[in-house]
Amino acid sequence: GGKTTFAKQLLTWTMREPRHAYLIPCLVRVCDVVRVFAPESARPAAPLAWAYLRQTCAEARWRFFDKARQERRLLLILDGVDEAGALDARLEREIRDEYARHPLVVTSREMKALEGPAYARFRRVRVLQLDQGQIEAIARKRLGDAGQFETFLGQLRLNAALQRMAANPLLLSVTLSVFQGEGLAGDLNRGLVYRTALTSMLDKLGDAPPGVARSLLRKVAWRAHSADGGRGTRDFGDDLVLDAVRDTPGVSEADWRAVADAAQRGRLPLLAWFSERGADKYRFAHLTFQEFLAAEQCALYFDAEADAGKGADPFAATFARLALAPGGRPSALFERGWWQQVVQMFGDLAAADDGRRRGAYVAALARALLGLESPGGRAAVLRLDGAVGDRNAMTLVSLLAETHTLGTVAISNGGLGAAAVDQLAPRLTTSAPTLVKLDLSGNLLCGGAVATLCDALRVAQTPALAELDVSANRCCVGAERRRGFERETFHSRKRGGSHRSKLYLDYVHAAWIPDIRGIEALAAFARATPSLRTLDARSNALTEAAARALAALLDDCPAIEVLCGVPVGLSLIHISEPTRRYAISYAVFCLK
Repeated sequence: GGKTTFAKQLLTWTMREPRHAYLIPCLVRVCDVVRVFAPESARPAAPLAWAYLRQTCAEARWRFFDKARQERRLLLILDGVDEAGALDARLEREIRDEYARHPLVVTSREMKALEGPAYARFRRVRVLQLDQGQIEAIARKRLGDAGQFETFLGQLRLNAALQRMAANPLLLSVTLSVFQGEGLAGDLNRGLVYRTALTSMLDKLGDAPPGVARSLLRKVAWRAHSADGGRGTRDFGDDLVLDAVRDTPGVSEADWRAVADAAQRGRLPLLAWFSERGADKYRFAHLTFQEFLAAEQCALYFDAEADAGKGADPFAATFARLALAPGGRPSALFERGWWQQVVQMFGDLAAADDGRRRGAYVAALARALLGLESPGGRAAVLRLDGAVGDRNAMTLVSLLAETHTLGTVAISNGGLGAAAVDQLAPRLTTSAPTLVKLDLSGNLLCGGAVATLCDALRVAQTPALAELDVSANRCCVGAERRRGFERETFHSRKRGGSHRSKLYLDYVHAAWIPDIRGIEALAAFARATPSLRTLDARSNALTEAAARALAALLDDCPAIEVLCGVPVGLSLIHISEPTRRYAISYAVFCLK
């Protein structure tokens, strides 16, 4: 799934290719070199890779590699130069002056040093993620049954985070395994996937009991993630771990040494190990594992508070102080990604456990993080301005437990698009009976997204909904652009302006082929909702046909009092924004 897998595949391809039969491949992991030569007293005068092979290989194997090196037949694969730590400057120098004389392959994560002169002669290959077609081909072959295949794809479409994870070949394989084992019986989520992957890794650890190792790693992950007042850290040393050991019943320092030894020997892919100024440092190989373990620890903290009779609110308040630092605003959770995945993972675990107690924990987190209050027993008010988009909508979905009844939902001036609506619509429909105001203005809702939202609300029924605002979106914008505008984006033209700017609206009309299905769905929803009093769809690149569809509501919906910002009691109502499409300005007026 990543650079190490690519290096191993390259080794295999090299040995199979006849024209490369003269090469002798040799894979050297940089983290192992660092482990051997991290102390300054142990550093050899010879180049590090050669000294490492000399010290760790049997005599016969070393002579074999050394002869191949002298004959320029040794294909050296340096795996993970980004993990060189204190040896990075020396290793970079040796790559330029020594190893580049031989056939050489270097693997690394993206880092600034790769732009330096030591790597100027290299041909670069990036390991790409799977595209949608490849994901579907792998899933179809693995699942076989057409019904299971469609169910799996449907669950990916409903969960953007799961969809992104499926782009990694290794994680897609784990996801399919979990789906076949558990996902068929209910909703598939990342919490189930990471729980399965983590259990598999720790079961193979051997030197420490899996349960003990997991308990320790949970505390380590929580301490690392909540360090520095909630700002967190990726890298940690023995001091943080030993504090976690002292805080974890049934775990000893020897247990940590067993875990650390496994990480240093490469037998625990969960942890990456490196040396910094002669001191051992660690990090979770993937940040998501740190986030998942921190979420598991959150559940345990909640359980402990509940068992002590304190309820869920005290720990929820502690979590909010960390996640919303430093300003304490609800939007801070969405503006900064550090705690979002922990919230999502916690929601996944609560859904997977299907317990009433875990549902109460999620509700307490929502009250603390989003400021959801229900004064006098009334439905709660949710306001998030400039914070939520397609990339982080799943965080909000995780917090909107079904126990919450919402009266006002205002998620405005963000980046909500079709993907976000697919995730949010099911949660909003649970509050449909109490929903009075829905404000989604200033986002990126296309016609399809508006149609999905209206269909979901109409099916769920909204007897109290009085105000619906989808102004300043892109409800009339189709999926296809006109020739000559292929490389432009909404955001490139929005910079320095807004959804409502004349220049932006002119650009939208010129660049995109219109599609008024969203406005038609909006009008149909208005006709089916007798409680609706205010409907706003201004600044949506309205075409003449779309404006006429809205104007028809004046005859069809006598209950509407304000349409597109104008009280319907006026004798002349201006419906559409003027445009200059094809050098013709027009506006639709309706006489009442």
